[in-house]
Amino acid sequence: MLGGVISPLLANIYLHWFEVVLLRELGKERVAAGLVRYADDFVTLAGDLSETLTAFVEEKLEGWMGLRINREKTCCFSLMDAGHRLDFLGYSLRFDRDLYGRPQIYLYVFASRKSL
Repeated sequence: MLGGVISPLLANIYLHWFEVVLLRELGKERVAAGLVRYADDFVTLAGDLSETLTAFVEEKLEGWMGLRINREKTCCFSLMDAGHRLDFLGYSLRFDRDLYGRPQIYLYVFASRKSL
């Protein structure tokens, strides 16, 4: 049986070492990036959406660790672009205009449609 109770635990062990390598390598390149993970899900946050970062993540997970990336759930986008929203762990995150008409935008966090 694939999956089951042990799968998130094993994924978390793999993702721990992936996070160590990711932060070490990106620190050398002076790239602002981070990783948010929970069980077998994760989100890579970066100040720059470069092909180098995407290739690095794919190579480390699939090549070095032998894991398989779920291409249906995987995407790369900027939250700053209009209409983009990130759904993660039951929440949706998006940038939106100021409620009082000021020129700033802010990060709006709310329950995702699926969790409701």
